[in-house]
Amino acid sequence: MGQTEYGEVRRQNTKPHPGVGQDRTPALSKQQADQDNRDGAGQEWHQQGTHPRITKRQDSGHFSCSLPSWLSLCGHAGPDRRRSTKTQRTFARPMTPPRPKLESRVSFAMGMRVVATLSAAYMLSQFLRASAGVIAPELARDLELGPEALGSLTGAFFFIFALAQLPVGIALDRWGPRRVLLTLSVFTVAGCLVFAQAEDVAMLVLGRMLMGFGCAAMLMGPYVIYGREFPARRFAQLSSIQLGVGYIGALVATAPLALAADAWGWRTVFLVAAGAAVLFAVLTALVVRPGMGEATEARGSDLAGDLGGVIAVVRLRALHPIMPLNVVAYGSVASILTLWGGPYLADVHGLGPAARGSVLLFMMVAAIAGLLLFGAIEPRVRSKRGLILVGAGVNAAALTGLAVWPDAPLGVSTLLLCASALANGIVVALAAYTRRALPAALMGRGLTFVNMGMMIGVAALQLLLGWIAGVAATGDSALSPHVYALLFATLAGILIGALVWFVVASRTPPKPR
Repeated sequence: MGQTEYGEVRRQNTKPHPGVGQDRTPALSKQQADQDNRDGAGQEWHQQGTHPRITKRQDSGHFSCSLPSWLSLCGHAGPDRRRSTKTQRTFARPMTPPRPKLESRVSFAMGMRVVATLSAAYMLSQFLRASAGVIAPELARDLELGPEALGSLTGAFFFIFALAQLPVGIALDRWGPRRVLLTLSVFTVAGCLVFAQAEDVAMLVLGRMLMGFGCAAMLMGPYVIYGREFPARRFAQLSSIQLGVGYIGALVATAPLALAADAWGWRTVFLVAAGAAVLFAVLTALVVRPGMGEATEARGSDLAGDLGGVIAVVRLRALHPIMPLNVVAYGSVASILTLWGGPYLADVHGLGPAARGSVLLFMMVAAIAGLLLFGAIEPRVRSKRGLILVGAGVNAAALTGLAVWPDAPLGVSTLLLCASALANGIVVALAAYTRRALPAALMGRGLTFVNMGMMIGVAALQLLLGWIAGVAATGDSALSPHVYALLFATLAGILIGALVWFVVASRTPPKPR
């Protein structure tokens, strides 16, 4: 034992570090730390926030440091803070413990049942939102609807859907996805029944509004479950499965819907849809266990806390670059699939219900393929921002082609429509981008806030395109190719503007939460 000039106890068998003078105090070893704890020095240090060795050095004025733990010691005293590799590996550790690795809270079998059930239920939402596009000519003929009425008819679904997102997000965080999904299914059934019995445009709009409100949680409810019950690295894949399987419903709303409406009438189709809504509600109640996807930290909050969470989501700067693109990326394709694709194929290419349903079927297959493709690529691509740029750029290019050549041969038009739908798979990358920016406690409100923007975009685009078509129409029932060129140019221009904003505003991707 020896005494240093700083009043410290030095062990004789301790060797100094290479390159460090003999008059310097060697690095604290693990045995010294254990001895300090046994002697009570460690307890005093923990209580007072200082270590006796450091205190004497500070008194001497040799060097000062504010250290909450001896683990962050540099390894020796004095201004020369060089450390050996062994000491650096052993003692130079961060004071904040690493976050535990998030693992799935459900078994594999249970997870498969949950994903299958929720994805199948989402098919109904996609079917209902896309169904008006295929039967739009029949609705216009039976109820004498003009372009503006058709635009308001389809826009009603998306406006109510969008306005319901914030209340639904609060409900998802407060009461959990299971209760919200089962409650809203009642409105879905009611909307299908009202639409099937409609005799004028007012009842049609009311039915669509009830459908939109009932379907408001069919995507965000599963997203909240996936975000809280499964590892974060699986979110993009699970969301792509959810969207891909759900888009089968939109696929059914193409040629199969046209054939069914031609054989049995569109009213019968929506009576069957009401029965399907009841079936999916029963399956959800049986498969999704109580408490799944609930946020424990949100249960005790009041209304002010819930609204404060919404404000916190709005203030998340990581979401600001992506919001305009979220609003218009999906809306640019949904506007074609849910309404204007059918009239475009009928007016410009002269296709009947079955033929135009087949073209929209190809478009839906391309959309499903795009979702699965982007869902598989997103976890493996380092530049998430670049992936979004590629998808949005292809979509904008396809819409520009349709605007420049609206009366192209049917094969070319079909190819451009399918390219736009395929590129729409970036909604998976957008959802994953959003997920990484959200804390767990705000996941329900954050995802529904972003989804609200998407649905507002669809509704606003539907109304805007309906107004443009009504102003540019010549009075005939069929719109000219120049009118559709104007509609496609509007979609392309808005999408390009949102893409430019994303390029300028996005500096770095959001940090994982």
